[in-house]
Amino acid sequence: MTIKFHGVQGYGDPLFSDLLETSVHMFLQNGFLCTGAFTNVLVPTGQFVAGEGFHSLPSYKLRLTRDPRYVAGSVWESARADWVWESGIDYSYQPIQISGVYLNGNFIPKETVGPTGFKINYPEGKIVFNTAIPANSEVKCEYSYRNVRLATADSHWFQTVQFDSFRVDDNQFLTKGSGMWDILSLNRIQLPAVVLETLPAVVMKGYELGAINRVHKQDMFLHVLAEIPWDRKQIHDIILNQWEKRFWGVDKKKLLADKKYPLLFDGQLSPSGISYEQITTDYQWKLISFDKIRSQEQLSAPPMYRSSIRVTFSIDSL
Repeated sequence: MTIKFHGVQGYGDPLFSDLLETSVHMFLQNGFLCTGAFTNVLVPTGQFVAGEGFHSLPSYKLRLTRDPRYVAGSVWESARADWVWESGIDYSYQPIQISGVYLNGNFIPKETVGPTGFKINYPEGKIVFNTAIPANSEVKCEYSYRNVRLATADSHWFQTVQFDSFRVDDNQFLTKGSGMWDILSLNRIQLPAVVLETLPAVVMKGYELGAINRVHKQDMFLHVLAEIPWDRKQIHDIILNQWEKRFWGVDKKKLLADKKYPLLFDGQLSPSGISYEQITTDYQWKLISFDKIRSQEQLSAPPMYRSSIRVTFSIDSL
């Protein structure tokens, strides 16, 4: 008789730690979105007026950036990454759905194919043209970005916190090969941010006599990083208010196997992808609850304010 491990079919399958992290990430991302934690960026029309505000800054202008994954001259990015791809959210107003880009004043719809077409990388806030365009081109785009960045502690081998990413009037932004903007966007953590760190701290309790079913309790650090104290307080209190909140986890393995994940590997919107509401309806994993929450301030000083929130998540493993 062959003796096999319990609870795993193949090495590399997503298990409790991975599934918990994915589920919490999706829950928080959707939650912040449904509280209006996003900003719509419009391409203004007409003459600028002094003191016009946010839209008088070049936030809608994209900059040429280097990216070794693509042909030079084809990748253009915004100041703020993490563009919103969701639509029909439960909020009083909606994020912008990218319909196209303006290239030297000419509108190119996103459905355009061939040499003049482009791809949208939502997590990195990039437009990738099918063919390189001159470096002196003017590229503009209307989009929405998330105000709170969510990341995992092990998402990339190199990450750098970027300050002043809202200061899109920074002269370095439109200067090629200059300062922080010369670091690839997938390696920047723009603030405010919540960084998830799943801990190998688990307590298991039997669910019923005569069976191996259990209640799985696992800890996770939610590191809150912000440039101003208000953002830290706001995000900190939002998370603490989730005490005893229950939500459905996500069956990541089945979601990927069915090719229903909302985004493709290159950050494009998947044609067969589904919304968070559909994911937590059709690909339910386990019920997860915020069991215990405790927080503490980390040593902080301008320009970064920090706090660490330790959450014990209780997972019904039936």
